[in-house]
Amino acid sequence: MATSSASLSTRQRILLQSGLVLMQLGAAAGVHAQQKWTVSLGAATDYVYRGVTRSDGQPAAYAGLELHPASGWSAGVWTSTVDLDRDAGNGYEVDLHAARSWSWDAAWDATLSVAHREYLNERSKVDYDYDELSASLSFQQRVTASVAWSPNASLYLYPYGPVHGRAVAYELMIEQPIGARWSVFAGVGRYDLHDLAQDGYSYWSGGLSFTWASVQFDAAHIGVD
Repeated sequence: MATSSASLSTRQRILLQSGLVLMQLGAAAGVHAQQKWTVSLGAATDYVYRGVTRSDGQPAAYAGLELHPASGWSAGVWTSTVDLDRDAGNGYEVDLHAARSWSWDAAWDATLSVAHREYLNERSKVDYDYDELSASLSFQQRVTASVAWSPNASLYLYPYGPVHGRAVAYELMIEQPIGARWSVFAGVGRYDLHDLAQDGYSYWSGGLSFTWASVQFDAAHIGVD
């Protein structure tokens, strides 16, 4: 995974597939070699996670704080506005995560992370809180393959209703710079829900990213089967 403020933007794009038009601002403390924490602030026209909206198709705002206590280690908190149930009103997602990263041969990066996702102020009858363990492998920070496993995923699936159980997500993300500030990206994913229902679903995205200083703008199109 990328380091400094880019690490948050890359991770959120891979895990959240967020945007139709997305704006993210990052700020790093100190020089790169001495960086201890990273802050990000952003807004999106729609908070989309694995192909499915988590803000009922409405704009969402988010913020994150990530600590880097030692080389290769990170821990942080990320929060966003959500609307998981249109009859329950708006709420907040709070993600607590920790990760260990490795780099070798100046080309390969691997990350192992664990996260807990909590949903607050949601009056829904469904408890959406869950935990997740994920691993990723990246080549030259341009091609990233990842797998995420949850022992207690909670979803509302039509026509089953609320379901709870194990779930696995597989994703592949490609990003190609096309200049000093521009890059294109595309991704595909499969969410395996056999323990929760009879099948899963696939999703994909593609878009354009522009970076200037610590500000990043993404425009993406997202599809789901």
